[in-house]
Amino acid sequence: GSNANSMFAHSAYISTDARNVVSRGNIVIKCPDGLMQRAGGVYSRNISVSTVIGGNVGQAWGVTPVPGGVEAQVIENLALNASGGSFFLGNTRTGVVRENLLLRDANGSQVCNIVLVSRNQTSTGTNIGVHDTDFVRNVVSGSMSWNPSDTASYSQLEFVDNRTAVGVTPTGIAAYLSSV
Repeated sequence: GSNANSMFAHSAYISTDARNVVSRGNIVIKCPDGLMQRAGGVYSRNISVSTVIGGNVGQAWGVTPVPGGVEAQVIENLALNASGGSFFLGNTRTGVVRENLLLRDANGSQVCNIVLVSRNQTSTGTNIGVHDTDFVRNVVSGSMSWNPSDTASYSQLEFVDNRTAVGVTPTGIAAYLSSV
């Protein structure tokens, strides 16, 4: 069998119509995307390994976004070796992104970033950006990407004790996780 990502091996794409969504303790390996939780909610203790996209919470591409944005609780997740280099957060009216690990080990092709998606229009609605959200103690091999001067897309964001640009983990992933 192949070790490559397959376009047929998708994880869950949770629609914006869903309510009170909780995704906890899921493992997604070698899929194009980690969990796509467009409805917001709780996204906790999930693992995405060797996916293209580490995951997506809130942002709706190609479908009608939740009007006025979602609440997002993104807590204690691991995205390892996301070849597309990103975990996306968008269309968020309030939330917390806490103690997530977005890492690259020696097998990864690039670092992983947390990308805050700006306000954007779909054919049937508007994703509002990211507002009133705290980012606390995240460890990111790449960066946390957003434009602070775009106040229509981003407001009331707080960043506390995050570590970015950690690069390649210097040891095996199990040893690294034990060290943090």
